[in-house]
Amino acid sequence: IYLTIFEKLFFVIILGGLGLFSFALADFTGWILTYIVVGNVFLAAGELVLTPAIYAFINNYCPKDIKTTMLGTWLLFVGTGGYLGGFYVSLIRYFNQHH
Repeated sequence: IYLTIFEKLFFVIILGGLGLFSFALADFTGWILTYIVVGNVFLAAGELVLTPAIYAFINNYCPKDIKTTMLGTWLLFVGTGGYLGGFYVSLIRYFNQHH
């Protein structure tokens, strides 16, 4: 099955939504570890679909003189997101201990 770049991006949004829904189920049910693992599997699958789609999008639609800049910017966003996610978790831990 061949999917266009935009169809892949739509599929990524669905996988991300399923991952977040699984995390919500972990909060509301007694199967916490199961739904956390399932949610992470959905998010990982979404990331595996997203990364090649982003690279293909940059390759097909960006002007030649800024392709490498766009690839670097994409990696910068991914790295910044990971850092901010860790920072957010540390804030949650801090407020849970002090309030």
